[in-house]
Amino acid sequence: MPMSDYVASLRARIGTDFLLLPGVTAVIRDGRWIDRVTGDVRDDL
Repeated sequence: MPMSDYVASLRARIGTDFLLLPGVTAVIRDGRWIDRVTGDVRDDL
C-alpha cells in the first residue's frame, strides 16, 4: 500500500522522527461485534 497524502505531508514536516498513527479494527457480522482476542460475541452495539 502506498503512503497516503496525509502521511506524506506529515513526513515532509517532521522528517524521519517517530510517527504515531493510532487505529482500530473491528469485525461485525449480522450486527454483532466479535472480539478477535477472546472470541466473545456481543450484541450491544
